[in-house]
Amino acid sequence: MLSTPAREFPAALAFVVVPAPGEVAAALEERVASLEARLSDLDVDLAATAEFLPRLFLVESEYQRAMVMAR
Repeated sequence: MLSTPAREFPAALAFVVVPAPGEVAAALEERVASLEARLSDLDVDLAATAEFLPRLFLVESEYQRAMVMAR
């Protein structure tokens, strides 16, 4: 649960003392890599569509990006 960007992340933090510290660090690094990859994909999509669409039509994508950043 620590490595997967999901809403259950706060619950997973309650059990962070159970696994070995190395396992926790590895899981969190995997989570960061996953979120960074998702942000990169969203940035590419936004850049590609921003060239020909007014910002009004990009609100959903901007919201999605903000939600990924918040995780």
